[in-house]
Amino acid sequence: MVTTSDVYERVMIALDGMPLSIYHAKKTTSVYLHSSDIGTLSIRDHMPKKSALPRLKYNIIIGYRGKREYHYKGRTCYFYGEHEISAVLDDLRKSCDTYRRRS
Repeated sequence: MVTTSDVYERVMIALDGMPLSIYHAKKTTSVYLHSSDIGTLSIRDHMPKKSALPRLKYNIIIGYRGKREYHYKGRTCYFYGEHEISAVLDDLRKSCDTYRRRS
């Protein structure tokens, strides 16, 4: 079975060189990666609370099956399963390129 630690290691290898702030939750196995270029990416084994969604733009959820794009309070959040890491990375790169072009 895939764990949040496994996914975290794969994502960190792929994002090598990108400046990130990393936070490991104390009460859960969730990991949060934040960059001013891309926003926040959460890696977790459970769905986030609705109140947290506006802050969490990208979400990798172990065992997730459902729609990818979700709109909440005027913000768009993206959800991926643990086997869609390449799709997350592609979306992060596109977002980062768009951010840099606007700056």
